[in-house]
Amino acid sequence: MKLYVIDACSFIASLSGEPGGDDFVKIILEALDGSVSVRMNQINFLEVYYKMNYRAADQRGISFAFVPIL
Repeated sequence: MKLYVIDACSFIASLSGEPGGDDFVKIILEALDGSVSVRMNQINFLEVYYKMNYRAADQRGISFAFVPIL
């Protein structure tokens, strides 16, 4: 079985309607059919989560404050 490793950029492209996003969707649909297998690193998934929340907050006029962790 073919294995794809999902990258944050391709995931974000699919959510944002950017070039290459259609290819990502095709691979996910193949995975749902069981014809391919996909994997994604947790850090990449968190990058997608962060960027989508950041964009949503920006659209609502919310700004993020970063506090250094000691």
